[in-house]
Amino acid sequence: SNENNVIHLLPAYAIASRASLLGTATCATELRDFLDAVDQRILWGLKTFESCYFYFYFYNSINKDLITLGLCLPASCSTNNISFILEGIFRDRILLINNLYSVDLNLIQIKNLKDNHQWLLNGAIPFICVGLVLTFALMISGTIYDIFIYQTYLKTMTKTVNAENAVEMQMTDLSSSRKKSRIGNVLMCFSVYTSTKMIFNTKLGTEEITVVHGIRFLTMIWLIILHSILFSIEYADNKIQILRFVDSLPIQMLSNGSVSVDTYFFLSGFLLAYTYLKNKIDKERINPINYKEKINKYFVIIMKRYIRLTPAYIMMIGLGQLSSAWYDKNSPFYVEERPHEICAKY
Repeated sequence: SNENNVIHLLPAYAIASRASLLGTATCATELRDFLDAVDQRILWGLKTFESCYFYFYFYNSINKDLITLGLCLPASCSTNNISFILEGIFRDRILLINNLYSVDLNLIQIKNLKDNHQWLLNGAIPFICVGLVLTFALMISGTIYDIFIYQTYLKTMTKTVNAENAVEMQMTDLSSSRKKSRIGNVLMCFSVYTSTKMIFNTKLGTEEITVVHGIRFLTMIWLIILHSILFSIEYADNKIQILRFVDSLPIQMLSNGSVSVDTYFFLSGFLLAYTYLKNKIDKERINPINYKEKINKYFVIIMKRYIRLTPAYIMMIGLGQLSSAWYDKNSPFYVEERPHEICAKY
């Protein structure tokens, strides 16, 4: 019948019908059992077959004819087994889609979505995981130290100022905490409590340029939204709808994010230079210019900036690689950008 002819041209049935290519392998035996169950209309075979023949058409700027096919096959079948069968099927053009659209299909990638966590042992992923675990441990330790020790210490110091023997108690507290100050300062750098208060603090000094800070904030939000949209397109189910939505006016405003990148870098550099000059120019105006000292100071500032920003930057790169590796190994999406593979080459 026509129904049987259509079923025979669908991917899952086509793969099972080519089980003889694998010889006496366990995968071949189980594929034959699946084929017989479908032919005899056995319920488990039909249920398995029903979950296999859906096509998902993905459209993007790089691969405009990329098709992702989900197949429910025996666990004994390896990716090499399925790859060997599919290459023969594509070469012989026996699928229904070949007849409908007269297309030639090429196999790009086969994924086994059963997560065996082996991807965690590849490349730099173990070191990234260790670094992230240590970072989160420091964040937890720093936050606990900040809330239960440092904040309590500040409250105690505030009370002692109003007491009659404030000076003596203050000197005693400082001398007793001096041994722990270096470790405490390190832990305070990782405190979520204090860092959050500093990040969301909107109080500015009287000499600050509030307009520039406001423009930089809006530009930063613009950049975050733009990159969120760009990097989420790969994982969208319906790229055709997204491409149509891109033509709308709001998305056109977001897609011109190159302007915000230039603006953000300029304003960040401007505020950095302005803050430095504001603090230094009045103090050093009366002193003669020492060019060697100025050059040394310049490189010291660069190193401080590098030391300050690099840990956060490395952590974000690590999170990006971890996320990319997980999506590449355990999701049905085809990942175009693969930081977990590309970064190792550079």
